[in-house]
Amino acid sequence: MSLDRKTKLAVELYKLGVSKDGVIELLAHFSEDEIERQLIYLPYRRAKRKEAFIVDAIKKSYSPPKEYYYAQTKADLAAAFDAVDQGSQRALRQGDSESQGHGTPDSPDPDPANLGLAAREPDDHADLPNFDGTIR
Repeated sequence: MSLDRKTKLAVELYKLGVSKDGVIELLAHFSEDEIERQLIYLPYRRAKRKEAFIVDAIKKSYSPPKEYYYAQTKADLAAAFDAVDQGSQRALRQGDSESQGHGTPDSPDPDPANLGLAAREPDDHADLPNFDGTIR
């Protein structure tokens, strides 16, 4: 157990208002990991008396509050959306039509008046079936 880590935990507990005897008892009988974990969870709890709550949480190994998981999920989603946004911006900066078109080649008709569609002769006879099943 590192003395530096214990000192930091003791300072955090003192800041919350835990008594000197309470801090000594917690550091002597409970793992640093458990104390640190409960200190991390504390801002997500609705504790009126934080000094009493943190002592009880450490002694009884309270589970994480649901708000802690919601905050973690929200942070993970925000990071994922940021990554997607950055990826789409990179793709838009590239001038290659295949990279923007998901691997599709350039349009067959490069004439801008046709909006990139291939020229086709007007066709009066669409290849649609009649109601009796024959082709028009």
